[in-house]
Amino acid sequence: MASSLQSGTGSSPPPTLASYVTDAIRSGILERRYPLGSRLDQQTLADEFGASIIPIRESLRQLEAEGLVQIAPRRGAFVVSAPTEDEVREVYRLREVLEAYATKEAVPALTAEDLDEMDALLVQMAQVGRSNTYEQWSRLNRTWHFKLYGGAPSPLLLQFINMLWDRCRLTSNVYARDLSHRSRSNEDHARIMAAVHARDAALAAELIANHVLNAMDEILD
Repeated sequence: MASSLQSGTGSSPPPTLASYVTDAIRSGILERRYPLGSRLDQQTLADEFGASIIPIRESLRQLEAEGLVQIAPRRGAFVVSAPTEDEVREVYRLREVLEAYATKEAVPALTAEDLDEMDALLVQMAQVGRSNTYEQWSRLNRTWHFKLYGGAPSPLLLQFINMLWDRCRLTSNVYARDLSHRSRSNEDHARIMAAVHARDAALAAELIANHVLNAMDEILD
């Protein structure tokens, strides 16, 4: 699977080797190249990325802090197992609160250019939502949400929300494949966008909270 250290993505590289490796392993977990519950052998990872054990160990500790990896004494590091129902509920309840708060803070600060970009993203999502390209729809969905939340003057808040979204990706790829889910989600987005255009921060926050809870209910069902 390996991405070598020389391979480029067109974006600025992370500032350290450990950051690069962390990003690569995180992507591998979220895209299921490293299956849930599988063992992450440090030497194998070091060979894969052309790195020493030290940045690999740092990366695994960081991913453990993010909740994507579990490190067991004398056993090694493992990708977390599939979340339980209680864990799914907890993550989505946290998302409900934080994303509603971020929306309420963001709506007054969004510029006309921000709104144009969000409108364009919704058009793209409507187009790909009718096809089987669920990966593209998921990327557009995340971009749209974080364009909204990015108006909130709180980088730490966005960091927390980003981490929760990564946790959700352990399960959300299942229902994101469902065309009916994408259609319902796009309808939610249209209602949220109307509230954002009206600069009704309270309504937009309420709709976002409901949107998150709807996603939770679909997963639990």
